[in-house]
Amino acid sequence: MKILFLHISDLHMKSDNRKNSKEIQHKVDKVVSAVKSLGMVDKYVVICSGDLTYSGLVDEYKSVRKVMRSLLPQIGKINTPSQYVEFYLVPGNHDMVLNDSSRKFADIEAFFKDKREDEEF
Repeated sequence: MKILFLHISDLHMKSDNRKNSKEIQHKVDKVVSAVKSLGMVDKYVVICSGDLTYSGLVDEYKSVRKVMRSLLPQIGKINTPSQYVEFYLVPGNHDMVLNDSSRKFADIEAFFKDKREDEEF
């Protein structure tokens, strides 16, 4: 059994726009072409990790979704009409929106030091 693990990392996607959409599709096409060059594969596993977005904004996540909605079906159709592609997302530090009211490390540390069993985080 031939299993392909495709690891995509640090996309740093920004908000979608027309120019960006063409660049995204070009990159997706290149990835699909590279996967096709490997020949017959029995199972696909795609792992997209670390810094999916540029700064964790909602529109940036929409761009990530657009990429994956284009990429995954194309990979799934390489060897068969409709092959299931396992897909995993692992966010990175850029995927969180932090502001002045965000919890700091000291706040979290203090919570765990003072936490009673009946308290919720």
